[in-house]
Amino acid sequence: DEDGDDFMREFAEIRREDAQILSKSQQRVAGDRAKGLAIIAQRKIWERALNVRIRVQKLLSSANKMPQGLECAAIKSSFPALTAGYKEVEAAANQALRCLTDLQKAFMRSEDGEGGEDSSISESEPGSGSESESE
Repeated sequence: DEDGDDFMREFAEIRREDAQILSKSQQRVAGDRAKGLAIIAQRKIWERALNVRIRVQKLLSSANKMPQGLECAAIKSSFPALTAGYKEVEAAANQALRCLTDLQKAFMRSEDGEGGEDSSISESEPGSGSESESE
């Protein structure tokens, strides 16, 4: 009956090896799936960021065509009615700048592995964007 015991031990060893191989294969498949999902998410983020960049480029190109420095001051003094409009545009530009800065901070957090979204950053920070209010 010694042959039967050897056979049973060998059979049990083969079953253990098969179970280990199957387990490793399942882990590899799960890891590959996670990598694939991460790549898909990264591609979506990249496409969105590229879309934002294209839109911001158009905005900046248009903004660069607007009067600068002394011309802007001359227009404001010559046409006081435009001052309110300029202040509205300036406030909108400052808000857009804060949003872009918040987006950059969020990307930096996600690259550092912190992930998640911090609602405290999306709020306006005191003093941000106030450099040009003195004009």
